[in-house]
Amino acid sequence: MSWEYVVMASAVASAGAQYAAASTQAKAGAKTARIKAQIDSTNASLASLEATQTERSRLKQFAALQSSNISSTSYDPYSSKSFLAIENDSEDELKSDVDSIRLLGQIKTDRYAKQAKISDITGDSYRAMGKTAWLKPAGTLMAGGYKAHKVTKEG
Repeated sequence: MSWEYVVMASAVASAGAQYAAASTQAKAGAKTARIKAQIDSTNASLASLEATQTERSRLKQFAALQSSNISSTSYDPYSSKSFLAIENDSEDELKSDVDSIRLLGQIKTDRYAKQAKISDITGDSYRAMGKTAWLKPAGTLMAGGYKAHKVTKEG
């Protein structure tokens, strides 16, 4: 067997291994990125739902406190300046709490949505890598052909 066949066979084997590795890595990366994007999208929905539930819980807590305050008085509570002041402070606190809950929920939702977008972009990158997985093996084959040609000329 001449050396040119050995060199070409080696180049073909190396190119095949390179293509298989790059192709497998691209497929695995794309699948992983797609799953990560789905998880982040789900987490964004959960963050929004959690904020809504926390807000609802805080509103119920306020309603219970308000009801308790009203029922604990033996007079018309809305005729009392102190009661109205407490009521006003409680409403201000409730508004502040609800605003904070909504803001935190929006921040979490946005963060997960951005992470999902990053995962989509990463997946696109892996898919592109899979489409160009043949380039390095093609270079290896060309280099092998050149080396085989060189061996033939020298031999």
